[in-house]
Amino acid sequence: MKREKLGKLGFVLGGGGFKGAWIAGILKSFLDVSFIPNYISGGSVGALVGAKFTEIVGRLEAGEPQSIILELVDVWYNLIKIPSDIYEIDKEEALRKPFQRLRKEHKHKLKKFFTSPKSLFKILFIEFIKAPSLYTNYKIQRLIDGMDMNKIRSSSVDFDIITCDFESRGSKAWSNRAYDNDTLKKALLASTALPVIFPPIEIMGSKNNDGARILPLPVVYAHRNKCDTIIAIRTDSKNRQSRKDNPDGWLADLNIADDIQSADIADGQVRRTKRVNQDIDIFSKLKLEILEFVSSKPVQEAVAKIFEDAEFSFKGKKRNELYILQPERPLPVTTALCGPEGIKKAIGLGHKEGIRFLEEIEF
Repeated sequence: MKREKLGKLGFVLGGGGFKGAWIAGILKSFLDVSFIPNYISGGSVGALVGAKFTEIVGRLEAGEPQSIILELVDVWYNLIKIPSDIYEIDKEEALRKPFQRLRKEHKHKLKKFFTSPKSLFKILFIEFIKAPSLYTNYKIQRLIDGMDMNKIRSSSVDFDIITCDFESRGSKAWSNRAYDNDTLKKALLASTALPVIFPPIEIMGSKNNDGARILPLPVVYAHRNKCDTIIAIRTDSKNRQSRKDNPDGWLADLNIADDIQSADIADGQVRRTKRVNQDIDIFSKLKLEILEFVSSKPVQEAVAKIFEDAEFSFKGKKRNELYILQPERPLPVTTALCGPEGIKKAIGLGHKEGIRFLEEIEF
């Protein structure tokens, strides 16, 4: 299939923490053969990988060599190999400030606390949970600062960073066509800010955090951008059975619970797309059959106007072809845990999936 036959092409990149290595592998296979979309929406790690992809496209268009495509996966090979490459305890917020608040707000009770370890622990725990986050996000900030925002903004790819906006209580898209470099950096930092783990980011007077919390697969933005073909890349596996005796303990249960919740929301986005396509098909067929049945031209015009004025739920929406790329089995990394071998394997699996898909559509 020639690229032009796909019409306006959109990539939708889901969240998934370290499972973003799978997304990077797929996008690397696409870049290798210049399979470039018109539009990308991404939340959480999908926004991070999408930003790097968009940057590389902009740099290729500016005349840089094809070898820069490797940077898409080199980020994972060299900078995101183990959890500590991203996570670092915020000693100020999670450790020092609770003690400072304890001394300041409960000064008159300190003697009692120190004679009763149980009371001391209780009040210290209360002060600890007042911290805005557990980890500092400066390592993610460093990754974002290493991106060329000018190339992201000048790229031929329209790119939306999806965040969860506290003010609107919904999702928000930050377009590379509408915002400056600093705002886009803040949006990327916010989109990767997992609640509690990382602090929310204030952008234009509103707090924002992880876009995948509210929209793990932002297909709706590809619809709004009138994409004819949408390729949605998910990181949750089709086979979501839990693994017994997982050494990750409670963290494994947390990851599984997170995957189930994200998968349910993502499934809803997919069902909604299929339902809209089905409604548009039925509507078009019904309209055609009625107009063919009516022989009088004035009646045909009246019927056509009724159809035009009717406020159907899918009015203004465009039919599209939706492809879902999703691993068959759980990836060798999780939302919160990874290792060098797991990252390498996830990238390789993603690359194979990308090649398989390109063969499927005969690109």
